[in-house]
Amino acid sequence: MAIVLIEEVLMGLDDVKSTLGQAAVTLENIIEDMLPDLMPGLQEDLERDFLYPIQARMGVLETLLDKIATNMSYDPKFLGELDDLDDLSDLDDL
Repeated sequence: MAIVLIEEVLMGLDDVKSTLGQAAVTLENIIEDMLPDLMPGLQEDLERDFLYPIQARMGVLETLLDKIATNMSYDPKFLGELDDLDDLSDLDDL
């Protein structure tokens, strides 16, 4: 049961990663196509306030996904304990 929950979490995090990636690409395109004289400073504001934080979150998310994948593939004890869980209250035993 726990492995199924972790797989659902991983799929959800992959969806978040994909959505953040799409948002970053959209912002990059907007910033690139924007005429700088239209609204002075807007490009910098978009980069600073939106693009860079999204890119930073994508990096943190990628690190988290790698960490989860590493723990699942290299620690058979971890996977065995997850298989033995009957319900979420058993998570306190890990």
